[in-house]
Amino acid sequence: MKKQFQVKCIIAVIISLILVIGLAGCGGTNQAGQTNNGGDSQKQYVMRIGTVTVQPQMQNETMEQFKQRLEAKLGDKVKVELYPASQLGTMQQMIQGLQNGSVQGVIIPSGYYATVAPAIGVLDLPYFFANGAQAARIMNSGGDKELAAYLATKGMVPLGWVESCDITILSKDPITRMEDIQGKKIRVFPNAISQEVINSLGASATTLDTAELSAAVQQGTIDGVYADPSLFWAMKLYQLHQNLLLAPKAGVLSTFMSSKTWLDSLPADIRDTICETAMETITEHMYDYVKQYYEDWNKEFRAAGVQIVEPSAEFNAQIKQATQSAHELYLSGGPENQKIYDALKVAIDNYK
Repeated sequence: MKKQFQVKCIIAVIISLILVIGLAGCGGTNQAGQTNNGGDSQKQYVMRIGTVTVQPQMQNETMEQFKQRLEAKLGDKVKVELYPASQLGTMQQMIQGLQNGSVQGVIIPSGYYATVAPAIGVLDLPYFFANGAQAARIMNSGGDKELAAYLATKGMVPLGWVESCDITILSKDPITRMEDIQGKKIRVFPNAISQEVINSLGASATTLDTAELSAAVQQGTIDGVYADPSLFWAMKLYQLHQNLLLAPKAGVLSTFMSSKTWLDSLPADIRDTICETAMETITEHMYDYVKQYYEDWNKEFRAAGVQIVEPSAEFNAQIKQATQSAHELYLSGGPENQKIYDALKVAIDNYK
C-alpha cells in the first residue's frame, strides 16, 4: 500500500508540473503565479514576424518599431526578422506557424484569427466598442484578460492590440440607404461574425484572400469591400472604388500575436522584455501614429474624389438594428463566448 501511495504521489507531481508549464504565457507566469524559466540565457533567439501588408500600414510600422526597441534592449540575444507582404505565407499559413512554433510573431487584423479561435470574433461585433481607439485602449489596459486566456488554449499569446481605423464599406456605387446595399456582393473577413454583419444588411458576404482583392475589384467580381481604410489606402483600392460608407460603427484591431510554444521556450527575462516592449511600442508610438495615419488617408481620399458618407441617424439606426443578429450569433457559440463578451462589456462600461 505504501509503494502504491508513493507511485500515485509521483504521478500527481508530474501532472502538476505539466499543467504549470502549459499554462505559462506572456509575462512568464501561470495561473498559480509561478515563473516558467525556460530556455538558455546564453543562446541567441530568432523572432520572425510576418504580416501581409507593407509600409506605411500600421501593422508594418508596429513591427519596425518593435524590432528597433527590442534590439536596443536585448542586443543580439534576440534577432528580430521582419517579413512583410506575405513573405511567410498567407494569413492562415502564418497562423498555423504560430500554433506550431515555426513562426514567432504575426500582426494581422484580429478577424483572421477566428478561423482557429472563433471567440476572437467578439472584436468584430458592430456597435460594441465605440470605435477602434476605444477598443485598443481597453484591450491594452487589461480588458483582454479573458480573451487572452482563451487564445492561449489555441497556442497563441496576444502581445498587444493595434488600432487600424474604424470599419467601413468601400463600394463601386454609393450606399446612403439600406436599399443601396441589398443584393451587393461584399468581401468580408473570413469569419462568421463579419459574414453575418453583411448578410444581415441584405448583401451577399464573400471571402477572398488579400492577395486576390485588387484583381476582384478591378474585374468587378465584387461590388465592395468591408474592411478599414488603412487596407484601402495601402492597396490603392480607393482609386478603383470611390464611395466610402462610415458604417457599421465598429473598430478594427490588428493583433500582435506570438507563438505560445516559442514564448514558453524562452528564459523568463527575455520573454518579459518581449511582452513589455510590444506593449510599449503600441502605447508609446502607435496611438499617435494611427491618429496621423487617419488624417493622411482621409485627406488623400478626399483629394482623389472619394465620396465619404457618414450615415444619417435613420440609416445608422437601421444598420444597428439589423446587425444585432451578429451579437446573437456570437453568444450562441457557448459559455466561453458569453464569458468573454460579458468581461469586455464590463471593461467598456468602466472605460473613461
